[in-house]
Amino acid sequence: MLDAMSEKDPEGKAVPFSIQVCTADRSRNKGGDRIIAPKAWLASKEGFESSGSKSNNSAPASPKVGHSKKHTRLIFIEGKDHPISINCRLVEIFNGQEVVY
Repeated sequence: MLDAMSEKDPEGKAVPFSIQVCTADRSRNKGGDRIIAPKAWLASKEGFESSGSKSNNSAPASPKVGHSKKHTRLIFIEGKDHPISINCRLVEIFNGQEVVY
């Protein structure tokens, strides 16, 4: 799943994927909501491409902010103007397939 999230097309753009993930936020003691995104991209330093136009949205690469150690990733969801952080261990469905750890 993580390799598929990181894939790039021949032009170097992030390949979109579909994802269903459960939310969790220990610091605010809330979560349990499901996010269903039929089209999402992994955030990167280069930013986010949407509908052929460059967006000003950009996010630091995962290792730089410690996402790898925390099993989290920043993703952009189509229709949203900012990235969200997801915990990879809480992903339920990725590209139409159930995720089992």
